[in-house]
Order: sequence, then structure tokens, then C-alpha cells
Amino acid sequence: MLASSSLMLPCTMHGRCVLHPCYRHPVPQRDACITHMGRRSAKIAGRKGKADEKRSKIYGTIGKKIIQYIKSGGPDPASNSLLADLLKQAKDAGCPKDIIERNTKKATDKSQADFQSCTYEAYGPAGSSFVIEALTDNVNRSVADVKSVITKAGCKVADPGSVMFAFSRAGQVNRVLLVFIKLAMLNASCTDQEFNVLGVGERQPLAT
Repeated sequence: MLASSSLMLPCTMHGRCVLHPCYRHPVPQRDACITHMGRRSAKIAGRKGKADEKRSKIYGTIGKKIIQYIKSGGPDPASNSLLADLLKQAKDAGCPKDIIERNTKKATDKSQADFQSCTYEAYGPAGSSFVIEALTDNVNRSVADVKSVITKAGCKVADPGSVMFAFSRAGQVNRVLLVFIKLAMLNASCTDQEFNVLGVGERQPLAT
């Protein structure tokens, strides 16, 4: 027996009450549409989460550079060309104003440690070798982190000087510029493919 009369409709032919058609005949098309929209929303949320994570890492790199340049050359962009160029690129790439202001304030704080460059050497597969340069405010923490990454990759940490002799510095890739390129691409929702500039007219996909 039906518990509610709201589900019953009078029949015009014989005066009997019958179930409303929507309760007798479910509409699978509507359910499928709702399921599809739910999955689509989940995918969009997943992509947005990954983009936000990348953007957060880029903001962290920009913040470290701001602190490093202010510590080494002062907080005035007029007399600190490196800082002036960095701030201009940050604004052009769409870096939030509060990120710049917060790290500028941190750099003038006496309790804020200075960021310094560190170099690590390692042996790779098939007798290869490579050099790692890092920017850090905690050398001991960076040593542990870098060694952990090298070991997990199946490589071996080399003693200082055992690898460096085979290398000579021929130039330097402006990593700051690449960071701003990636930030501009993220702000433009270009998350499918990024490029790492190797030389004039020469490009390759950049792993994300």
C-alpha cells in the first residue's frame, strides 16, 4: 500500500489512482547527465589544484630571489638593478602584489636568514656525472634533501671536487626568466605544454 497520496494521480478513464509516470519510468538520460557533469567538475578541480600547486612553487622561488637580491644589493630598486629587473618581470608575469610586498618586508627583517647558492656533485647512470646548484637559507637541510633525491633516483653523491674538474662554466641559463615564463603560462591556463628554451630557434618540451 502506498504511504503518500501525493504519488497518486487520478485516472480520467476509470477514476482509479495510478503512480505518476516519473516514479514508474526513471529517466536514465538525466542521471547520466548528472554523472557526466560531476566527473567533469572533478577533472576541472583536479587541473586547477595542480596549477595552483605549480603557481605556489613559482611564488616561492620569486620570494627567495627577492630576499637574496635585497640582502646583497639593498631594498631600493633604483640602486639595485637585479632587484629592479626581478620586480619588473614579476609584475609583467602577473605575480600578486602581496607576494612581492611580503617578501620585501621579510628581506629587511634582521631575523631572516640570507639565501645562498650551494653546489653538489653526483654520479649518474652509465658513468655519467652532473653538478647541482641550489639556492637555500638552510645549508644542512638542503644537503639532506639533495642527497635524498639523488639516492632515490638511483645515483650516487660524489665527493667535492671529484666531478667539478670535468666541467667548465660556459654560460648560465636565466632560471628566473623561465620561472616567469611558466607563471605567465599558468595564468593564461596553458598547462598542457610548456617549453624550455635551449638556444636560438631550438626548443624541447619541459617536464611538469
